[in-house]
Amino acid sequence: MLQLSMNKECGTNLISNRNFTYGRVDIVMKTASGSGAVTALVLMGPSPSDEIDIEFVGKDPTNFQSMYFVKGLRIDQQAGFHSSSPSSDLSASFHTYSFELTATAVNWYIDNSLVRSLKKSSDSTFPTAAGNFRMGVWDGSNTSGWAGTVDWSSSPKVAYIKSIKYNPYC
Repeated sequence: MLQLSMNKECGTNLISNRNFTYGRVDIVMKTASGSGAVTALVLMGPSPSDEIDIEFVGKDPTNFQSMYFVKGLRIDQQAGFHSSSPSSDLSASFHTYSFELTATAVNWYIDNSLVRSLKKSSDSTFPTAAGNFRMGVWDGSNTSGWAGTVDWSSSPKVAYIKSIKYNPYC
């Protein structure tokens, strides 16, 4: 099992060495727990980057947030908030989180249930170049209104990854 940990000195980031255009990525994991701990699953392109996110903030352990950016700009100013069904602490048990990219849509899933779909309406508002997968755990204390503040007395903060699967759409 892969462990991504964060302590007071640093967090952990993994970056894939392959890009993809269309496909689906499934990650089975438990998020890092505790206020201020941010667990992120990201598809990102070259700068100025298109980006598609699934982010978990320890301050809100029952939800994950879906967001996207086009050429470095956040298009929708409100993140989507999603929970498992039934709602539970996402750091307490394993769940499957997925991104799916097609030529006309971006889909976000939890436990194989679609929770958000972005349909392409124009190139200027749709992320077409976000094909590099990254994941990490980092300290969100500098954005405490969003992520909370880390209590370092219970360090380290760890996300547990059981599996990562990529299915390309050729």
